[in-house]
Amino acid sequence: MTADITNLPPRDPFFALAPELKLHLSETDGALVVNSREVARVFFHRKHRRVLRKIMRDIWHMPMQPDYGDEYRQCEDGTVDITSTGLTSVLSHWGFHNKNKRLREFQHRFVKLITSTALRNTIMTKTTTIKDMHRHVLDLCDKHRITIYAWCARTSQCHALTDRDEIRIVPIESRISYASALHEIGHLRGQHQRSSSTLERERGAWEWARANALIWTPDMENSACKALDWYALHARQIDRPARLKRSAHHEAGHAVIARVLGLLGGAATIAANHMFQSYGGSESYLAATMEHWRRPVSEGGKKKLVLRSPSCAYRAKVMMSMAGREAVLECLGRTNSYSDSVDLDDINEFMPKAYPGASRAEWSRRQDRLRRMTRALVRRHRDKIEHVARALLQHRTLSGRTIDALLPEIPAPATCCVELAAREREAKHDKRRESDDQQHPR
Repeated sequence: MTADITNLPPRDPFFALAPELKLHLSETDGALVVNSREVARVFFHRKHRRVLRKIMRDIWHMPMQPDYGDEYRQCEDGTVDITSTGLTSVLSHWGFHNKNKRLREFQHRFVKLITSTALRNTIMTKTTTIKDMHRHVLDLCDKHRITIYAWCARTSQCHALTDRDEIRIVPIESRISYASALHEIGHLRGQHQRSSSTLERERGAWEWARANALIWTPDMENSACKALDWYALHARQIDRPARLKRSAHHEAGHAVIARVLGLLGGAATIAANHMFQSYGGSESYLAATMEHWRRPVSEGGKKKLVLRSPSCAYRAKVMMSMAGREAVLECLGRTNSYSDSVDLDDINEFMPKAYPGASRAEWSRRQDRLRRMTRALVRRHRDKIEHVARALLQHRTLSGRTIDALLPEIPAPATCCVELAAREREAKHDKRRESDDQQHPR
């Protein structure tokens, strides 16, 4: 049996039902546990065999029950260390046919705790509205001095900028989007955010989200568990230094060449994304680019851009997709087997639009020509690509404005236009919420 430890973590609510128990930290994993002899002393008049018999019954005679690995830890002296969940299992189903007053008292307190917690969660779920969640996110940002620098359309596009205390989140329109917003704030204020392990950073962010949420539903918990399961599965590949360096140059190639070609670009990241199941990404806005190019000169447009046709935008998109692989080969050498397989879907999608009516043989010839042009652009702007890649390796995620600031030689109205459109969308959402609240008051 391990020695008692005085500096224990906060008492578990289940252990709090029996304050006379002497707790300690397990030598196996550091969890808060109680020894089986201590349980026998408090509840069974020191009849230790009775406790062991109940544990063996749980493990061997209930094969349909879940795994008990989180409840019991075998000790060298033949005793068992029991977690708080294991304690509730050990003390269940006993005491109804004997006169053990202390055991019945524990069982009654346990039932009362479970029912009161369930009732409280039900009341919170019914009374907490989407407007309350939206206001809570804004209040947390004000409290922690965090700026929502942009609003995005999907939760897969959310991210946190750790170097600037800024986040980009989706409008709060559901409990899942609320959990996603708290998760991004957790990346700035949660524990372990300076760890080199992506899995540790994600765990810290989700733990912060759970601790600070107004409500935490099973759907929100399921969303968090799916994310953590994916990061745990890919943990070894995600944090490899060689992978990070390749991804940094790959995404920097996309970001720089997109701006060189006049595409409206957004953020870039080398952080893994469990929704896209990718190890990085760089944003460009094709529809916003075409709208920006068509802007009349009288409204701030450029004469050179106004004359461009939609096929020019599609060719620029193809070259931007090719730039990732070319940047890796140019900056890191041909010894790398890294390719643009993840970008081939975009290339194959936009080639027919860039050259409508052309045959497949013509598309192949044109594609080879575009790749040679992309390779030349990458070589010309190699210093800019390496500059952005170094920043990505340092900060993991860069906003569109940050990338624009790193490339002062390239005029980039992109980020301003895209972020202005995002703010206009959020203003429309706010007006719609206000009108709904007036029509359906609480």
